[in-house]
Amino acid sequence: MFLVENLLEVISALIYQKKYSEVKEILSAENAADLASLFEGLFGEDFDEQKEFIILFRLLPKDLAAETFVYMDSDMQEFLINAFSDGTFPQGFFTEVKKIETGKTATITIDDYIFLVQRIDVFDKTYGYYENNRTACLKAMKGDEFSKVIDNWSKNYIAE
Repeated sequence: MFLVENLLEVISALIYQKKYSEVKEILSAENAADLASLFEGLFGEDFDEQKEFIILFRLLPKDLAAETFVYMDSDMQEFLINAFSDGTFPQGFFTEVKKIETGKTATITIDDYIFLVQRIDVFDKTYGYYENNRTACLKAMKGDEFSKVIDNWSKNYIAE
């Protein structure tokens, strides 16, 4: 691996020249932990640095991106989640998802929204997760936690 400072300079120059295929080749040769450290050097208050960070992350192959994401600190993870979100999730949604234990299902209530979320391991190579676990998801919706949320809402509901 290059020294991080040298690698940052090389990558920044290649991004400026829009030589993304060369950047992708360099990044693909690195391991996830080193990439997370590299990205820490790019993550800053300066918008250009943040833009560069997003470009680099998007250039990673999906498996390497998922593994690198795990090594990032929570601020970097949250920044990426917000950057890639289309704004359809309410504020605080991803913070609540992070609190769910991996492999567990929970309901998240924010304002007028109810979400049934199952947090899974990003390294799980199972595709078609919902199709394979549809029954378990539907059963989880009938669980005690979900019933308590609905009961609390009905107690607080005032019909006009």
